[in-house]
Order: sequence, then C-alpha cells, then structure tokens
Amino acid sequence: MPNAFSTDLSTFVPERPIYAVGENSDGSLSWMTNQLMDFQITVDAEEDTKTDANGNTIFSISRAKSCDVSFTTPLLTLELVANMNGSEVERGSATNLISVPKFETVKLVATSGKVSKDSTKTTISLAQAVRNSGTVGTPVHKVSAAFLTKDGSTRKKLAKGTTTPTSGEFVFTKGSESPDTITVLNADYDEGSSILITYEYDTASAIQIVNSAEEFPVASVVKVLVRGYDICDKTSPIYAYFIFPAAKFQTNYTLGMALDQNIDCNLTCSYDYCSEARELYRMVVAGE
Repeated sequence: MPNAFSTDLSTFVPERPIYAVGENSDGSLSWMTNQLMDFQITVDAEEDTKTDANGNTIFSISRAKSCDVSFTTPLLTLELVANMNGSEVERGSATNLISVPKFETVKLVATSGKVSKDSTKTTISLAQAVRNSGTVGTPVHKVSAAFLTKDGSTRKKLAKGTTTPTSGEFVFTKGSESPDTITVLNADYDEGSSILITYEYDTASAIQIVNSAEEFPVASVVKVLVRGYDICDKTSPIYAYFIFPAAKFQTNYTLGMALDQNIDCNLTCSYDYCSEARELYRMVVAGE
C-alpha cells in the first residue's frame, strides 16, 4: 500500500539514512552501502564585506559556495573503500591470479603428509605453492621461517640456506609433482616446538583492493535515501532523496580494524556546470 503523502508537506523529520549509492555517468553502479550513520551535508561560502570608517558592515556579497557530504559506516565495504582509493575491487580468476601472503604455523611433530623426520632433519610440506617473484629462467621464491616460543612469539629466526641446512638455517625446495617443502635441523629446536613459515602464493580464490599513489577518486552521482516522517503524521514514513550530481571521496581516511571502530566517509561536491540550476545537490521528497 502506498505511503500517505501530500505535496503540502512543509517539515520533514529525518529518522535514518537507508542507502547511499554512487553511480557512474552512464548510470551504472559504482558503489553502494546500506550501512551508514550520521549522514550530514555541510554547505559553506565566502563572504566579501564592505565596511564604513568604523569597521561596521554596510554591505556583503556571498560567493564561492561549497558543499561537503559525510557519513559513517560500521562495516568495511570493499566497493566503498576501493572508490575512496580511486580504484576498483579486483576479483581473482583463472586468468587473473592474486598474490596472497601465507602465515603457516606448524607443530614440529611427525604428521602424515605434513611433517616428516629422520635422524638429523625435519621436512615440512607447505600448504600452498610458493609464488615465483622472479622469472621462469631465474626463479625467486621468498620464504622466511622462525621457531616460536610457547606463547607464539619469535624464539629463533632462521636464515635461508641453499642445499643442506646448517645450524640456524632452513632450506626451501620447490616441488614439481609434490608440495613445496622447507627442511630444518632437528638439533635447532626442542621436541614439540612450533615453526612459523611465511611466503606468498598465487590464487584465483581471492579479492583485493589496491591503494595506488598514482590513482585518486573520481566524481560520481551520489544518491542518499533517508527515511523520515511528516511532522504532522508520525504513523506513515516518507522518504527523502538527496542527489549530488558530482561528489568525490576525499582521499584522507582511516581504516580501523577493531570491532568498535567505524569508517568515516567524506565527499566533496562540485556543482553541475552543465545544468542551468548549477546545483550542488537537490532534495526530493515524493510519494511512493
């Protein structure tokens, strides 16, 4: 059933924002979020004044109007952050492998298919194939390893050896039909110790966003839907649309990784130069 609405509306009481959407110039979706709070619009302008001999203002002219939009989101929405970087979300595929770091912690006890031991050495099979950051002719496999204390901190860092490990070293071996491995000396660790192995691998099962020093946000048409009420009818919600013809994310932001941290999103608006109204934004309240 359509919401009650009258064009005699004079006061809109906002309840909460529902959606924020960014569109490209062709109308395609650039980004969207339905997790936003504290949506606000800030409009400013410069004032040129004429004063008398005593410094009293006798005339003023307003010019250089500006408009900023801000909202807060509690979730790390990838499309949103990518647009704040001036980039796009990159999704892995068979033809577009993404490099992923791997932190692999292994308990050094004999385990079928994972840890094998002989009288002098221990060999650990890695979960992923280590990425070759060099060339086919000159492969480079970047691997690091360290023995850990019982609380998971570093006990002893290991240097990368070449063919046979000596004390304080590990040796990496690239597998062909079998997994990649590293080998360490039994004498270098106590029974039951753990080792941390770090490396990178390529996979299609990954998503990434990149913040490049050479890429910056571009403007998009931003539309924000806000639910609210007619002050004289608090039983039937109505909806206001805020349309910004050219809004661009500001490049300064902070990403917090704690549960109680939010992401502050700030956009700078430009007016629609090709519109007769030269609008910075418009607000539309309409019956559904």
